[in-house]
Amino acid sequence: MNTTLDLAYHLAHISPDHGLVGGLLHPLLGLDHLLAMVAVGLIAAQRTGPTRLTAPLTFLLAMTLGFALAATGLALPLPTEPSIIASVILLGLAAAFARRLHPAALAGFIALSAIVHGQAHGAEAFAPLVPYALGMLLTTAALHAAGIAFARFATHRLVTLSGLGIAATGLVLAFA
Repeated sequence: MNTTLDLAYHLAHISPDHGLVGGLLHPLLGLDHLLAMVAVGLIAAQRTGPTRLTAPLTFLLAMTLGFALAATGLALPLPTEPSIIASVILLGLAAAFARRLHPAALAGFIALSAIVHGQAHGAEAFAPLVPYALGMLLTTAALHAAGIAFARFATHRLVTLSGLGIAATGLVLAFA
């Protein structure tokens, strides 16, 4: 391992228990996954009314779809890791500017990002798949909630800076 980022990538993609514990840990140990999921929470917190739940629910449902596709051997015609890094950058930017984005476009982008993240999770999962997927969904929802909680108590400027920080970290990951 050459860098801390290499170590973080290794820890996120290797788990001694690919059941419930592996699913719970995977999103926490991968910086790319963790940042994307917190960004979705930041996006959600900036929406109003029922659309506030659209971002996290869309992500959870689409990630489940991507997981299921990968677990059955079907793959998107996209390179997984570069697509995940791109989603971190773009979700960070979306978090920074969520108030200016159309809800339908935002939901579509979140869904595509989530399918790619789900595909990565599903491709790395080993039996038993259902406990692993459940753990992954629980941690993902918790990370969304963390982003929402942070944004609700932070200033709009701090939320914008956080989104930009997520995007910048994604750029660092892209060139690491």
